Amino acid sequence: MPLSRDNVSTLVDLWRQRLELSAQAPAYQAFNQHERRWETLSWKETGELVERHKKALAACHAKAGDRIAVMLGNSPQWVACDQAILASGCVSVPIFSEDNVGNCEHILRDSGAHVAVAGRRQLDKLRPLVERLPQLKLICVERLHENERGEKINDLDGWLAGGQKAAQTVEVAAEDLATIVYTSGTTGPPKGAMLSHRNIVSNVFSVLQSFPIEEGMLYISFLPLSHTFERTAGYYLAVLTGAQTAFARSSATLMEDIRRHRPNVIMSVPLVYEKIHQGMHARLREKSAAVRLLFHLALRIGWQRRRHPWLAVPYAPLWCVLDKLIARPLRDSLGGRIRWAVSGGAALAADITRTFIAFGIPVCQGYGLTECSPVVSVNPPWHNVPQSIGFPIAGTEIRIGKNNELLVRSPSVMLGYWKQEQATARTIDADGWLHTGDCGRIDKAGRAFITGRIKEIIVMGNGEKVSPVDLEQAILTDPLFAQAMVWGEGRAFLIALLVIEESAAASVKPQLRQLPLSDPAWQKEIKQRLRKRTQSFPAYARIRRFLALEEPWTVENAMLTPTMKIKRRLIHKRHEDQINAIYRQYD
Repeated sequence: MPLSRDNVSTLVDLWRQRLELSAQAPAYQAFNQHERRWETLSWKETGELVERHKKALAACHAKAGDRIAVMLGNSPQWVACDQAILASGCVSVPIFSEDNVGNCEHILRDSGAHVAVAGRRQLDKLRPLVERLPQLKLICVERLHENERGEKINDLDGWLAGGQKAAQTVEVAAEDLATIVYTSGTTGPPKGAMLSHRNIVSNVFSVLQSFPIEEGMLYISFLPLSHTFERTAGYYLAVLTGAQTAFARSSATLMEDIRRHRPNVIMSVPLVYEKIHQGMHARLREKSAAVRLLFHLALRIGWQRRRHPWLAVPYAPLWCVLDKLIARPLRDSLGGRIRWAVSGGAALAADITRTFIAFGIPVCQGYGLTECSPVVSVNPPWHNVPQSIGFPIAGTEIRIGKNNELLVRSPSVMLGYWKQEQATARTIDADGWLHTGDCGRIDKAGRAFITGRIKEIIVMGNGEKVSPVDLEQAILTDPLFAQAMVWGEGRAFLIALLVIEESAAASVKPQLRQLPLSDPAWQKEIKQRLRKRTQSFPAYARIRRFLALEEPWTVENAMLTPTMKIKRRLIHKRHEDQINAIYRQYD
């Protein structure tokens, strides 16, 4: 059962109360790579793992207020490490497990982290930084060989073997700093958002009022826990409610893991829903005309039944057939037990959302920022409008400010940016309103809509303003395009950079697959598909030229943030010569 707000003021309280209430109940499922099998840990067993981490931190002489970095993949170890840090009165600093060395060094140096906890793979990135950061010690959660250990680098057993002082119980207050989370940094070096225990606890309890997660429900966790969305809505919310969490093995095995565990709850970024949607349409093109007709009929009737419940009865006989043939296979591919599916972190195209809803998977779009712990608003399943980011969660106020900017005021709004008073003052005004940087509107019912990003709005040479995100979403509904970025700042027309990787190219005629992307046949195919996907936009907002690319944008090549947002300036810089060449043809 959910814990009472009266007994929980800190994240330490949250964990302690759950252990007392559900000690023997299953908490986490994870795949043991060494034994090649899935294992289940109870809350009590996970609590014992927390105590080991607390003792290791004490052996490293960590004290209250120290910053402790966590660079691990999603696992019970991540949870145990986080809880040990919080219970020790320290401040956790999560780092994306696949982040590059430059970002790691910036975060460790800027935060002044005293200790970093990592897996063996991550240790290879962090080991060279020990010499450059004198205060830094490393704890590896996996066993190290004797020759890998040193005065400042050791594994859990190695630190515990020293016989240092036992972990002390530390009193933690609601206003204490709990974590410093570095933002993704699409436009510059990441800034550290300071979130208190009160910030996060208030957000978790408010989210529960919009999504009634129940004890016994099962999450599938695959977004990085270094991302505040997964950490709050996928981890702390599960602790609050007593839900169980299964950690997916990898992105490559995600769908297999989903089918195995049959989760009730999925928290995801749009990319996952987009990939499922693209795959569904790719398979559909291989079917007969009759099957395609049934698909579109199921889509139309399924959406109408959920939009107007009174239609469920007259459509019942036909829907029984359509559901069995079309909708149920999609639900089964996701385990067949999805109760809530949430999309956050970026905008999800409305037609993709409608498809999932029509087929019985209630994908609800939400909105948030790291600086708000992070959830600001969400579409509740019973009042779901795909184009919207929903209603503000309990205790959160929103309004529209200058330049149509969405402003937020809430107990979840951060304390500020770490060591950046000026940046904090620019973001949170004197009245406590956080300036999101997103353009928006609010309808009469109080439901919010995002209309663009202030810094990303393209102002064309003719003065017209265009939201690139809207165009990119429309383009990405075609499975040929794996990734897209629209460009045209100060220019007479818009161009699109389109990534057409091997898996996406499989959606075209076989004869095209053998040709280079520069071939006229390919260019004609891409042009026709772009025109079809963007024909509903005003003439000035349509794509006039494009650049087809084969190399995908990834976190590893620094073109994506860890939360899968494209880094527009870096992508533009990489392809600047080609972009300029396109425009020079028409100057």
